[in-house]
Amino acid sequence: LPEADKPAPTNSFDKPMLVELPMGVSGIIREMGEIDWFRFHARKGQRLLFDVDASRSGSPLDPSLALFSAAGKELLRSEDVNVFDPFIDWVVLEDGDYLLQLRDFRYQGGGNFKYHLVAGEVPFLDYIFPFGGQRGQPLQLALKGRNLGDQTNMLLRVGPSAPLGMQGVRARAPRGMSNERSFEVSEFPEFMEGTNAGTTNVLMLPLNINGRLAEAGETDTFIVKAESGQRFVFEVMASRFGSRLDALLTLTGTNDTVLQRNDDAVGADARIDYTFTSSGTFRLTIRDLLDRGGDDFGYRIAIRPPAKPDFSARIPVDSVRVHRGSCVVVPVDVVRNGFSGPVQISGEKLPLGLTCQPVLIPGDASSGRVEIEAAADAPTDSFTMRLAAMGVIEGKRVSRPVQAMSGERPARESWITVLEKSPFTVQWISLNGEVEQNQSTTLLAVARRQDGFTADIKISA
Repeated sequence: LPEADKPAPTNSFDKPMLVELPMGVSGIIREMGEIDWFRFHARKGQRLLFDVDASRSGSPLDPSLALFSAAGKELLRSEDVNVFDPFIDWVVLEDGDYLLQLRDFRYQGGGNFKYHLVAGEVPFLDYIFPFGGQRGQPLQLALKGRNLGDQTNMLLRVGPSAPLGMQGVRARAPRGMSNERSFEVSEFPEFMEGTNAGTTNVLMLPLNINGRLAEAGETDTFIVKAESGQRFVFEVMASRFGSRLDALLTLTGTNDTVLQRNDDAVGADARIDYTFTSSGTFRLTIRDLLDRGGDDFGYRIAIRPPAKPDFSARIPVDSVRVHRGSCVVVPVDVVRNGFSGPVQISGEKLPLGLTCQPVLIPGDASSGRVEIEAAADAPTDSFTMRLAAMGVIEGKRVSRPVQAMSGERPARESWITVLEKSPFTVQWISLNGEVEQNQSTTLLAVARRQDGFTADIKISA
């Protein structure tokens, strides 16, 4: 897209920066109370997207984005759609000029309060299916998104030397290239589940199953063949690709005896690790835990021999904020691939003024909490955040970088931003909670007030 730098700020909508869509704009909210205004022309029927990237790239900016008519009437406002970043999807009702307002939600500012704004009738990819394919084999991808024109599918050629694992896929639409979605490249064969609910298929392992629970209450069933002593990992990949599926995966014997059942091994995705004690055919079923269904309830079941014992770790965010003189708690998930030893999580190369006490996650646990503390004189800026996970495999110390996640996708970088001292802090007494459907629960927290701060403190989920 054409790219522009935002010039000096204007705090009034009558002196905006004139822009022609589509385009990208790089700017900085340099001072407290500063507001950036943009004026553009739009035609009736256009579907315009406005996407701000700030907190996702480590900026301390907490952006608030609003759309106004030329007369100054607010039409739409967005905040905290992608982490702290706003996103607006708007269909123009009539020809005319319009205004876009961008500011910090708290009316703060500084030299590092940077942002990048993409605006216009740009293509946006919400969903692809299937979520993966075999190396060296072409496949048709079904596309779902915005401003894609008439394009509902795309031929994807996966080269014979394509890297295995998670890759990025973009759609080429009439109005340009879309955003990126995750796609898994595998070395094993692919199988596509039939369109009729209840279809039974006999499958030889290992392979990948791609399917969709298109209707509420649907259950997909597969017959798999295995030999005595064989060990396979059955891993559902759904929520990590943006699917709404909360998978319940069940493996049963020929007499309907449940051999193993799992829900929520990695987020909402299920995982079964099973060693067969007899040869024969076995039944594998998948359904939504809440019996929902639809076009966006796709799944991918990777059935593979277990790899050598290993582990990985990840955090559910790619941007963390901490105030001077306080700490922030970051949840960490450990994904165990046949590894049952303890894993230590620690900080790496943190800047002066930030400390992270190592946390040991026992072998029988899959999650923990890391505290990152900022000294009272820590520099107020944004820094690359690096956490490391360490374990011992076959007598050797093994270290793995902790992967930060941006929604359901791995983030290229993660950031920690140090802010000025807050007049209060809130710490949880309840470290976790459980609640039944249609019921409520109580979580306890303690607020510590500083410098005579007496205003109300509202805590919300």
